[in-house]
Amino acid sequence: MGGFAVKRLSFAYRSDMDLETLRQHWALILAGSIAMAVLVFVLMRLVQDSPRGRLAAEVGQLRRTEKAARKAAKKVLKATSTVHRLQSRAERVRPNKLEEEQGRLGDARALQKIADDQVLIARNRVRQIILDEIPPGRQAAMQKRLLPHADRGDAPCTTGG
Repeated sequence: MGGFAVKRLSFAYRSDMDLETLRQHWALILAGSIAMAVLVFVLMRLVQDSPRGRLAAEVGQLRRTEKAARKAAKKVLKATSTVHRLQSRAERVRPNKLEEEQGRLGDARALQKIADDQVLIARNRVRQIILDEIPPGRQAAMQKRLLPHADRGDAPCTTGG
């Protein structure tokens, strides 16, 4: 039992010592904490600015633009079905309602075209980072993994309808 009392006493002494140390060296502890935060920030920036970090950011942007393009395609499909449904009932539908839906279909198609062009631009950015930063032996595998549609030879900002 005597050993337990000694351990308990040493714990109480240690916590008092920690509080006293904190009181005496608060500025040094604060400066160390700030320096650690700055170091973590600098390391995060180094990782983000590295080739892998830039590639990961561009791949993330590519995935977001692909998702937006899929949503735009769904809206075109919905608008197309609405227009077809209204055209099949043309004799019972007001003409301005049909024109309004056809306008929405045109807008949806234009937005889909823009979204598809943004996907092509994002793919080209990813492709460029792969070509600039990845060793030549790994470029083909990386493009196949990250750009599964690269074999189509798409170019950004296509013209036509």
